Amino acid sequence: MKTLIISETGFIKGEVHADRVIINGEFEGTCYADNIEILSCGRVSGTIYSDNLSIERGGKFNGVTHAAQTHKSEQQVVDLSDAKIAADAKKTETKKVAKG
Repeated sequence: MKTLIISETGFIKGEVHADRVIINGEFEGTCYADNIEILSCGRVSGTIYSDNLSIERGGKFNGVTHAAQTHKSEQQVVDLSDAKIAADAKKTETKKVAKG
């Protein structure tokens, strides 16, 4: 199990993927985790993808939450589209080489 702990003096800005995230410092960005805990000194700003979010009294969250499944299905569609675009581009390159 991958666990990320942001201590009271810690700060992370960016995108995080983990099984469990415990925030007692500052986090700004996008977080994907099965379990997210914002502790009493934790401050979060951004987007959270999780099915299990808890915020202790004193903890702050400013942003948007989505179910973990929402991101997984959207990501799968994007991956398939990107793969088709890459395959089409490769076919076009092959045709140009064959004619040239």
